[in-house]
Amino acid sequence: MSLPDLNLLRIFTEVVEAGSFTRAAERLHISKGAVSRQVTALEEALGARLLNRTTRTLSLTREGAAVLDHAKRAVDEARFAAAAASELSGKVTGVLKVSAPISFTQYEFGEALPEFMERYPDLTVEIDLADHMIDFVSGGYDVGVRISGMADSSLIARQLAPVHRFICAAPSYIEKFGAPRTLDDLSHHACIINSQLPDRSYWTLRNGQGQVVSVPVSGRFIANTSVAIQPVVLAGLGLQHVPDFIAYRHLKSGALVRVLEEEVDDAVRLHLIYADRRHMPSKVRAFVDFMVEKYGEGRAPWLGV
Repeated sequence: MSLPDLNLLRIFTEVVEAGSFTRAAERLHISKGAVSRQVTALEEALGARLLNRTTRTLSLTREGAAVLDHAKRAVDEARFAAAAASELSGKVTGVLKVSAPISFTQYEFGEALPEFMERYPDLTVEIDLADHMIDFVSGGYDVGVRISGMADSSLIARQLAPVHRFICAAPSYIEKFGAPRTLDDLSHHACIINSQLPDRSYWTLRNGQGQVVSVPVSGRFIANTSVAIQPVVLAGLGLQHVPDFIAYRHLKSGALVRVLEEEVDDAVRLHLIYADRRHMPSKVRAFVDFMVEKYGEGRAPWLGV
């Protein structure tokens, strides 16, 4: 029996974590056929079948389950070795895979990325945009950006800046329809609805007595992304319940104004999510330091608006 190539072990672990050759191929950016051939090569090198394959399912054999644990450790040790070498050389290299929220990237984080890329010209950055909670490990992410925490205790969730939601409108809307004076008034106004909310018929707010209340809202425009919603609000067609990182530039310019200023949500937090590894790779450390510099406590550009 010959010793297996480390890359074969890595591909084998990706297939098991992904649950299929197709998904593993997508993650590895190679063809499904190449993945299948590599797994077969590993089986031949070890002299044992590792996976039971059918047209619908993929499962570990007894031998495969025994090999998987060792394969994961070997791949992790190789990553730790590469990270240690990178730290000693002082270079930030490799591929950094980041998961980030859609709206935050479109309105704020995306504008900071070029600066990060210029600082580290030998680093490749791959960003996946999604607002839902991700499977951090099986997705192969190095770091996640989330406006919330994460329940998985095996991961670090580092708090950055707070994020509030405000109720905003264009001055032209206020001139035409007036501003709501109480939360109850919202039911008589055109509200721009985000269909991604758990219940798009209500806005959850905190009233002047500090109580959390659900206020019924309705309107003629419904969309699942702020990219579609923002132009409609700026055109004076309705009120928006919007995070401050989206609204702050328009609030500063006067293109939007806040209404019901005392009625805001409790702040949630921008978080960085990353694995609690024995050796943090230099590429992850560089990204964490950059995000703390840009969006750490008291530093985010939307604060104080």
